Parts: sequence; C-alpha cells; structure tokens
Amino acid sequence: MDFILSLNNFPPGITTVNSTVLWRGSQRDICTTFFQKFLKQYLPDIIKRGGLSGALCFAIFRSYPEASVSNFRQLTNSQLIFTVEQEGRFTEDVRNGIAQLNLKEFFNSLSALYQDRYFNIYKNLPVEICRHIVHEEKAANDDGILQSSIPSTEKDKDKMLDKSDHETSTTEEATLNFDDFMEFFVAEDNELLWKQKKYKDAVPGLEKELKTSSSFDRSIVQIKLALCLKESGQTDASNQMLGEALNSLEKS
Repeated sequence: MDFILSLNNFPPGITTVNSTVLWRGSQRDICTTFFQKFLKQYLPDIIKRGGLSGALCFAIFRSYPEASVSNFRQLTNSQLIFTVEQEGRFTEDVRNGIAQLNLKEFFNSLSALYQDRYFNIYKNLPVEICRHIVHEEKAANDDGILQSSIPSTEKDKDKMLDKSDHETSTTEEATLNFDDFMEFFVAEDNELLWKQKKYKDAVPGLEKELKTSSSFDRSIVQIKLALCLKESGQTDASNQMLGEALNSLEKS
C-alpha cells in the first residue's frame, strides 16, 4: 500500500526525495530492513546521506517496528510517496492522525538523540500523511493515474476501511524477530554510555554486542571494548582484546 507525505511548507534543503543511499561503495535502497543492519554509531551518517527519505524511513522504523517500508520516490514537486507492505497499526494511526504526531515528535527529537545540530532542520515539520489509492473510474480514463486517498463516496470509504481492517489483522498474525530489535537497542545503549564516557558501565553491553556483531562491525566493537577495559583498569584484558581487533581487521 502506498502513502503520501506532503512536502508543502518544508524547508527547501530537505524537499529532495532519494530512493537510495551510498553505503560502502554501492547504492542501497532506503528501506526499514536496511536500518536493521546498522549499529547506532553509523545511523546519523546514514540518515544524513538519505535526506528526507532516510529520516522518514528511520522515523517509521523506530515508531512502528512491525512496518515494512520501502520504495521512496517523488510523486509531484510537493509530494513524496512510499510503500508500506507490513503495516500493522501504521495504517490505522495514519487514518486517525496519530502517526503524523508520532513522526513529528520523532523528527523533533533527532538533534537531541544524536547530539547534532544538523538535525534541527527536521524540527517542527508539518507532517501530513495520507493513503494513496487508485480510483477505478479515474484509472479507466487516465490509464492508471493515481489520485488522492480521500474517498469520494461513502461506499468507497467503507471499502477502504474493510480493506484496512483485513490487512491490519493479517499483519498482526505475522511473527516478528524481536531478537534483532533487542540487539539493535542494546547497541544504542552501548553507544550512549560510550559518549558519556561511562567506560566501566559500557563493558558488559559491549561484550554482549560482540557476540552478535557482524564481520564488518566486529573490529569496531572490539576496539571500543579494549579502550573501555583499559579505562576500567583491566590492562591485560584490554591488550588481549586489542590484539583480537587487529586480527579481525586483517581478515576483513
């Protein structure tokens, strides 16, 4: 199902719509599954590179983790359109106006979350989202041109509500991999402790993160853990971990 974000009254600097983001030498599609792969230290850079599409996708990912969002593109000069496959409560919240408030609140928190004034550009955005559907009578005349999501008759409205209820109930039956989300938020907590220079407190979380880290991220986690161990007075353990980090770098 497609949804539209109105770009009216948005700052000119963030009205460009990106479908992909450059990461490690290749263009990657902006989608919620893309954000599931990253530790917190990479997220600010990824969001910046993805522009409005990246920020919106990440906001939905954090606010509605069950939703599967992708296919960001420009519909008109004042409209961004994207696809939501596994909607969960996102569809109902859009219809009730709750999603708009949730996303606006998340945009407002970005600069504080990452302690970066760059994200102030997303503060107080007029977030207006609606569903995007095809009116059958218009599609027949205009070869499938998409129209507004607002139903023209009560019959259309009833069809939309019935379809939304069915899709929401179907989505709720899906099984979510909560372990992946828990690993993501553990990494966020570790990054926060690191920035606050609470090195001793960060050690247990980094040790846990190391067990689930990918081959790309392993050396970074090991180096951070080595430094935290050193700052905690565990010099021998720190030297050993630093040696393991160097071995990981040689293999990667």
